[in-house]
Order: sequence, then C-alpha cells, then structure tokens
Amino acid sequence: MSRILVSQEIQGALDEDALQHHREKKYRPTGVGMIERIENGQRQLLLVQSKKNLGWGFPKGGTGKREGVVKGTLRELREELGLRKLFVLAHYLTESVDKPPLKSHFTLGKRLYFFHLQMKVPEVIVLQLDEILKIEWVTYSDVPEFLVSNNPDESRREKVACMLRAYAKLPTA
Repeated sequence: MSRILVSQEIQGALDEDALQHHREKKYRPTGVGMIERIENGQRQLLLVQSKKNLGWGFPKGGTGKREGVVKGTLRELREELGLRKLFVLAHYLTESVDKPPLKSHFTLGKRLYFFHLQMKVPEVIVLQLDEILKIEWVTYSDVPEFLVSNNPDESRREKVACMLRAYAKLPTA
C-alpha cells in the first residue's frame, strides 16, 4: 500500500485547482510521478518510453474529477507499472500548457501535477504494454542528458523543458 506524505491541506488545494481547471478547460488533470529509488548506493529516477509517441519521460496519467490528483496519480502508476508501495513525498510543480510549440505532443490547456515519489521496497514492475514500451532507471545526475538525447524530435522540446523544470526542483540529496 502506498503512503501519502503530502499534507491534507496541500492535497485539498491541488484537488480544487485541478477541479477548477477541469471545469474551465475540459481536460483531465495529469499526474506525473518522478519515482526515485536507491540502487547500489546510487539515486535513480524511473523514466518510461511511451508507446503513443515513442518519447521518454516520467510516468504519468490522467486523473478523474472525483478521485483527487494524488490518488489519481497513484492509481495511474499502479495501472501502468504495477507499483503499489510508493511513498508520495511532495508536490513540486504544477504547470499548464497554454502555448505549445507547433506540432507539439502537448495538449493545449492540459494541466500537469508533478510529484516526487520514492520506492523504498523493491517491486516487480509490470508494464501496461498498450501504454509503455520500455522503462529505464537512470542515475539522478544523468536524467537531463538522457531526456534531451532520447527526445530529439523538436516537437517534444517543450515537454522535455517542462520535465527538466520539475526535475530541477527535486532535492539533490
């Protein structure tokens, strides 16, 4: 069972923001999981390759209106990766896609909620193959280079920049 360490007050504010945005823009809020583990003394983050557009990024998924952003994010991570024992440590960034570049994979009006999660207990990852092609655990310091080099398509530039803004907010130790 996952544990949520984000305060009820913050969760309530995020849920209200998501609900308001959903009413105005008509898009489901998207929860993004920056999942961390320690392996052989090294901090790593989980990145996934999307089957839809072949791009690499943090695992994510749409959340329902009534389930809440944090719980919806956990549900998506459970469905797409089979992860059930995550610790939700913090919310680090909320970003709206208001001006995507030409031919962007972003949906105009979509709202992204980035969460820092930790996998403290090893789990077997079971991919939802209709959504995710591959996964890669990337050493923390190598994440920016991995995202940039594995997303060369110019239409993904804003998406990578958004992920890097969220990554930059993570604690470095």
